[in-house]
Amino acid sequence: MSTEIITSLIIASSSIICQLLINASNRKKLKADNENTKSLIVYRIDKLEQKQDKYNHLQERVFNLEKNSAVADEEIKVANHRIADLEQK
Repeated sequence: MSTEIITSLIIASSSIICQLLINASNRKKLKADNENTKSLIVYRIDKLEQKQDKYNHLQERVFNLEKNSAVADEEIKVANHRIADLEQK
């Protein structure tokens, strides 16, 4: 074989080896990036769950306040009715 063919084969094979090494390196980086992305997603979901829990607790508190307000309104109506009855006597 001529030296030109051997040189071309060496250059081609070294090029293929470099491409394979670069590809393997990129796969490792992508795998690490995917792990970081998964960690970030899990973290953000946890934060959203915490916010949702706070919101749910707020809804319960508002419901209890509305219930207490309704009871207080009813007590005021009863008191006003008794006062009106006493004034009539």
